[in-house]
Amino acid sequence: MIISMKCRQGVSLSDPSDVLGVDIQRFFHISEEDHTYTISISDDFYESEGPLALLFDVVELISRIFPEKLCTIKKVELPRKFRIGPKMGKSEFRKYMGVRGPSIASSVGLGSILHPSDHAKLFRIMSSAGLDVGFDPPYLRDNEVSPYYDRAHQIVDSIDHIRDDYGKKVLYFMTLPSDLELLDKAVSIGLKGVYVNLCRDLARINDVLEFRGRLFLAARNVGCMSSCGIPLEILLSVLRELGFDLVERPAINRQEEVEWVKKLDTIIGDGKSPSMPITSPRIHPGNIIANVPDDLGVVLMGDLGVYGHPSGLIKGISSLREILDSFMRGESLLSVIRRNKDVGVAVEKWGYLVP
Repeated sequence: MIISMKCRQGVSLSDPSDVLGVDIQRFFHISEEDHTYTISISDDFYESEGPLALLFDVVELISRIFPEKLCTIKKVELPRKFRIGPKMGKSEFRKYMGVRGPSIASSVGLGSILHPSDHAKLFRIMSSAGLDVGFDPPYLRDNEVSPYYDRAHQIVDSIDHIRDDYGKKVLYFMTLPSDLELLDKAVSIGLKGVYVNLCRDLARINDVLEFRGRLFLAARNVGCMSSCGIPLEILLSVLRELGFDLVERPAINRQEEVEWVKKLDTIIGDGKSPSMPITSPRIHPGNIIANVPDDLGVVLMGDLGVYGHPSGLIKGISSLREILDSFMRGESLLSVIRRNKDVGVAVEKWGYLVP
């Protein structure tokens, strides 16, 4: 692993072992040129650690030498064995979904735990209103009311019904279960997506990476890693290199965020088999246009705009669908607001933002 640090002034490197300890320091080699420091960590240091756990451990160690107030991480180069990139990627996602433009996503059953049959029924209802991608709520894993395998079975069956009844393809991402045998069983009956909640499953990323190429993999709640001292754009790049097909980034909610988020989309979408950005759950009809990148490769996570719509869940989805489809047709935001009252009341509630 190689980490590059840029510091505002020189840092004393007289004897790093005084800070790191002799046993650890022998794995580290530090060089410097014009206040840019390159830290190379030998392969022996991370023989048994997962990639992200390793990265955070290393950053915590070197922060003792390079204080965050003085130095900034500019680049992280993972060991070659970890730099795999997404197995499915943006092109496979588009091919599977059969869509050209952005996709609308939402948690299914947010704030409640439903029986698997009720969960699947709600997914069908939401899909009929315009949902493309469903997600398990973040807390839902192996629940007695909604057992993991039973929920997967109902979801897979629902996807077939949605295709037959509405002529559309949808995708569903389940959480990572506590027992990976459950995930293997779910994949064997046709589950196509799983996501890692980085607030909870950071240490288990190696487990889910075993399913690269068999599942679409998504990384969510990247904000939980914001206190680790690694810039967000570097974390997103690392997640892409580890093989995630969808990587969550923040939503645009203020004008000054537009260029920064576009930069993140470029980072996530970089590479031969690129990942797709997925927004954080703060998308609604007032800011949806600002959150669609130029190449239209994005999944819009509409939890706020879906469950917070003044007229309810279904109107929330249909409003997102309407504003997105109108944008794809080249219609102006204001004309949609005047024409569609459900979009209008949503924009009245949240305001609107044009990039």
